[in-house]
Amino acid sequence: MARKRCTSIGGQAVIEGVMMRGTRSMATAVRDEKGNIVVESKYIKPTKDKNFLFRTPFLRGIFNFVGTMFMGVGTLLRSGEVFDGETQPSKVEKWFAKTFKVDVFSVVMAFAVVVGVALSLLLFYFLPQLAVTGIAALFKIDTDANIGVQIGMNLLEGAIRMLIFVAYIAATALMKDVRRTYMYHGAEHKTISCYEHGLELTVENARTMSTIHDRCGTTFMFLTMVISVLVFSLTGWSDRLWLRLLLRLALIPIVAGISYEVLKFLAKFDNKFVRVIKAPGLALQKLTTRQPSDDMLEVAIAAFKTVQAMDEDPNLPELRFDTKLLAHKVQKQVVEACGGDEAKAKEIMCAVLAVSPEELEHVSHIKHSKAELMLMIAKGEADLETEREKALAAKAEEERQLAASETAEETEQPQDECDEKTARVLEGDTTDVSDEELKAILEDAEALKEQGLLYKEEVKAYPMKSHEVKALCLHVSHDCNLRCKYCFADTGEYHMHSRCLLSAETGKKALDWLVAHSGKRKNLEVDFFGGEPLMNFPVIKEVVAYGRELEKRYGKVFKFTTTTNAVLMNDEIMDF
Repeated sequence: MARKRCTSIGGQAVIEGVMMRGTRSMATAVRDEKGNIVVESKYIKPTKDKNFLFRTPFLRGIFNFVGTMFMGVGTLLRSGEVFDGETQPSKVEKWFAKTFKVDVFSVVMAFAVVVGVALSLLLFYFLPQLAVTGIAALFKIDTDANIGVQIGMNLLEGAIRMLIFVAYIAATALMKDVRRTYMYHGAEHKTISCYEHGLELTVENARTMSTIHDRCGTTFMFLTMVISVLVFSLTGWSDRLWLRLLLRLALIPIVAGISYEVLKFLAKFDNKFVRVIKAPGLALQKLTTRQPSDDMLEVAIAAFKTVQAMDEDPNLPELRFDTKLLAHKVQKQVVEACGGDEAKAKEIMCAVLAVSPEELEHVSHIKHSKAELMLMIAKGEADLETEREKALAAKAEEERQLAASETAEETEQPQDECDEKTARVLEGDTTDVSDEELKAILEDAEALKEQGLLYKEEVKAYPMKSHEVKALCLHVSHDCNLRCKYCFADTGEYHMHSRCLLSAETGKKALDWLVAHSGKRKNLEVDFFGGEPLMNFPVIKEVVAYGRELEKRYGKVFKFTTTTNAVLMNDEIMDF
């Protein structure tokens, strides 16, 4: 399908969400711990209104690189505050806030950024330099021999850096939290592509798009790596490691400026030469993006629509996450709004929080929405008594719901009733009870015992009447195209921290085992399970074909079923 329209909107994945940035606005949408989509948005200065440096060739790449980096890190940290704001502060957080007047979350995130920068310098600059120095020493290479050798050493260093870069991305994809971020990255790409293809922005339409996008930052990163290799190769080679490191760090802005101009130049053309240059970066996106779930697409669409609306209408209000603020900072602002009257400020804070003056002393964090309400009251924009009544009513309702929940837990009685057949089995009588029924009853009994709901000190396990096997559940995929976070199978990977597909050879051996242990049973059942089994459809076809061969060979009849979400269903699969 040919593209019908283009957009200047781009974005990035953040913690459990997506940030989209347009011409004059940006918005970050995040799904909070309650499952709600929350959005924060603000207006930004268009490039045409910025300093001329942001429009000057080569210089604009440097300034945009730095600006984008700071904005990206800031947005990432900001999205993390949404989840920090959903939980009650721990005793450590409260002590930290009271003692040092700072938010422990901000300290931890700042430390994480410092460690991240240090790790990047170590992996992508120091380690390649160290490796090349070691190779030169091992093979006794005279780095001062001629300029060709020096260029070769620089190229070797660049090649090692690119290998480390690719390996780093592949390794991070194995981490569950990072993998979810890559899924949101895929959601961002699908949403933008959906709009560019002229389709209505819906989950159904976005789902059909590719996770690979032409303007992805991953392509820019790879292009920057390649250009850095070429630029660094022209700087000569010093035997002093620290000097080489400083030189490369100093050249980063120049590399960023050149890369930006090259990328803008390539964006103007679409031919074989350009596609060849872009191919490695596009291939790398297969590591930095994953198929998103529908709820992730909803988040990306929310961010895109917010930016789209704000770019079209500059009068729309900005939105803000309802995150936690340090109580002492809020109090300082309220006191200033009250003209320095501390007593009035405390009265307002107590009213909004529905706490006593003594309880206020122990409050360490206050939600942004409540802080804004306090300031409105202090400025006379809201009525103190009205807000006090609302806060007290809300607190009373919260306490009522909590009490009702606790009462329900206390009055809930364990169920100790069971049907007649189950009672007979638990007493040791298995007359007229099939193997399947016996197994199910014993499994249920063990589960009740673990929960403390079965008033029996011991549940005796009785041997099966027959060792014949008639059914097999075959896991053909420890992966899923939806990867819902609430899934019992841990998004399809079953807590194995790796995603894999069953081989046809293993599937055939499983059928051989089933036939060998089926005894005189003629009718056998095999269910293809996952994850999402249709992600491994070629193996399913091969195993079924093998099963038909076994039917003729041993006189068996296989009934094959598939447990699927049906999203990948197509004509070929339905006909099969």
